[in-house]
Amino acid sequence: MTKTPNKPKTTPLKFEDQPETAVLKAEAAPSAYPLMESEKTMADVLKLIDENLGAQRFSPLHLPRIKVGAGGAQELRVDSPEGARPTRELTGVITAFRQARVYWKKAYGSGGGKKPPDCSSTDGFIGIGDPGGECARCPYAEFGSAVNPDGSEGVGQACKEIRQLLILLEGQLLPHMLNLPPTSIKNFMQYSLNLISAGAPYWTVVTKLTLEPATSTGGIDFGRVKFTLERRLGRDQAARLEPYHERMRNLLTPMVIDAGAYQIEAGAEESPEEREQPESETPF
Repeated sequence: MTKTPNKPKTTPLKFEDQPETAVLKAEAAPSAYPLMESEKTMADVLKLIDENLGAQRFSPLHLPRIKVGAGGAQELRVDSPEGARPTRELTGVITAFRQARVYWKKAYGSGGGKKPPDCSSTDGFIGIGDPGGECARCPYAEFGSAVNPDGSEGVGQACKEIRQLLILLEGQLLPHMLNLPPTSIKNFMQYSLNLISAGAPYWTVVTKLTLEPATSTGGIDFGRVKFTLERRLGRDQAARLEPYHERMRNLLTPMVIDAGAYQIEAGAEESPEEREQPESETPF
């Protein structure tokens, strides 16, 4: 009787054991991100944040911003000590993000957007304020509920869906905040899905941001943020960044929504049909 050989035991691969694909090949660039040069450097930076803030209540609202150019301008504006710096492309590591919603009773673009929102959601599911409640059942979350500054009906949602991203730029110790408008959410979702397919957590890759020209159904020109994979962090770099990612995510999750969370040209909104259109090209 022939003895059947025992099958070798197999164990599931951990993320750090996954083979690097050609498109996600890791490249070490420690000088670009000093935070990731060593475990000691990261520990020192986290300690510095704790010591400098002390018992002060820190909010990502105090972080410098990245803003999408207005009036169809194909540029991003990055806050710096010298003032807002325009650029056509930007690279960085998305250290944390969250979905959120903001609603003003007064039509955006007619003065309402400069005041704190009447209702907001820090998770995109439950609204706090007037009307408040479950976002999925709210009539203001339906497409076609938006009102244009002139009082006419819009194609978008009266309650604006956004994404808030904390992006660590090269040479920086603290991230910048980008309030991603509804018109760019589809691009970000597609990019996130592609990273999942590649087995790469979003905070372990360097991402390039650019703007692609677009025109709304209302004839308003605007810039839509496009996300492209630049490269993957080395395994050691990703491991060093993990506690920083956790810290930033914990800071961002409970943060209140301010009046600057939603920035988009009035009327530059997409209908549900436009949002569901397939991408012409993938972010990779």
